[in-house]
Amino acid sequence: MRIVIRIAGLAVVLALSYGVAAVLPAGIESAVGYVTIAVVVIGAFLWAFRDGRDIELSEAVRDWLVVGFVVAVLWRLSLVLFEGSDEVVTQLRLEFVPLLSTIGLTFVPALFGALLGNGAGKGGTTAEE
Repeated sequence: MRIVIRIAGLAVVLALSYGVAAVLPAGIESAVGYVTIAVVVIGAFLWAFRDGRDIELSEAVRDWLVVGFVVAVLWRLSLVLFEGSDEVVTQLRLEFVPLLSTIGLTFVPALFGALLGNGAGKGGTTAEE
């Protein structure tokens, strides 16, 4: 369920960014893209930081790897459809390297967030010590 919630949250960010980009003039669309990238990176980091504190590190890394993959495919798929391409599968195959970089755009900040969150959650002093 955690994975579905994270995918849905990031999908809402992507959907809102496309909605905003559709109503703005053509010159501002790239700025919306940059803001979207920043929101996804910061959101993945902070959400994974919380996950690192709440669940095992291996579970957090696994969850965010799946989230990164699904969000990257959704993001690339929406870009292909937004451009009006008829050959969706062919376009996704041609954009394999950008697809990997989009996975990294979500997963790498999440990995650092989970690692830091795991360290912060276990690093404090507790009553058991």
